[in-house]
Amino acid sequence: MNSSRLPAIPLLGSEEAFQLRPLPHPLAVQSSLLTSVAYDRDRAIVPVQSYQELLRAASHGAYFNRHIRSLFRYVLLPPV
Repeated sequence: MNSSRLPAIPLLGSEEAFQLRPLPHPLAVQSSLLTSVAYDRDRAIVPVQSYQELLRAASHGAYFNRHIRSLFRYVLLPPV
C-alpha cells in the first residue's frame, strides 16, 4: 500500500526554514508507514535520543506513532 506510506520526517525548525534548507542525509527505512527519516542538529526539536531510538526500533512506524507523532511537529514530504 504505497499510497498509505507517509514520507514523514520530523520538522526540525520553522516551516520557512525547512523550505529553504532541506534536512541533511535522509535515511531510507523499511516501514509500511515511513519511507525515510532525517535529523538536523541545528534545528532539532526532537531529542537526538528519540531519533536514535527510532532508527533502532524493530518497527519504525510503531515507534513514530507512539513516541513522535503526537509529541513533536513533523512534515509529510512528497516522494522524490
